[in-house]
Amino acid sequence: MALESTALIMLGMQRDQFDPDAPTRSLIEDPDMVDQVHDALLVAGEYVRRHDGMVIHVPIRFAPGHPEINQELGFLATIKQQGLLEEGKPGAEPIPSMAQLEPELITLSGRTGFNGFRNTGLDTMLGEGRIQRILLAGSPTVACVDSTARTAYELGYEVVILSDCILSRSTVEHSLYCNSVFPHYANPILSTTLFEQMA
Repeated sequence: MALESTALIMLGMQRDQFDPDAPTRSLIEDPDMVDQVHDALLVAGEYVRRHDGMVIHVPIRFAPGHPEINQELGFLATIKQQGLLEEGKPGAEPIPSMAQLEPELITLSGRTGFNGFRNTGLDTMLGEGRIQRILLAGSPTVACVDSTARTAYELGYEVVILSDCILSRSTVEHSLYCNSVFPHYANPILSTTLFEQMA
């Protein structure tokens, strides 16, 4: 089945979050989930790419010293305190395995916060591609995936969250969002289930 009107949007597939020695692994209840999400997301990206869908990576990067961050608590404060995702440093680079999705992979820069639509031109690109449905994946669930999904819904897109392709801090958090939060504005579903339904 062709996916001409569908885009897979991947958030933050970068080395500071998905490398084997990524510093953020310590924040995950089960660090093995990092690798499971990584592998599932690449399979989903390959599927969408092969079936004529759009595949977009929206990384998050900050200028040296993180001048964009003035928060003193929460995710962004932690990023600044630990010097993560800084432009020019290896941790801000895409994970090497993303190369397998090229040359179709589109990268949109400019994001310095949770929302994949802010300062990236994402909505414009989706409009130019006549995209009606977006598949969301990436990290972290509670911040970037949630924020981007809400905006996509408000902009009128059909929002599908690939529940095996998002990285949560714990199984409790993952279950809460997939079962109680996301259904208000998105359809959370396993990527394998979705692609079987579309076959």
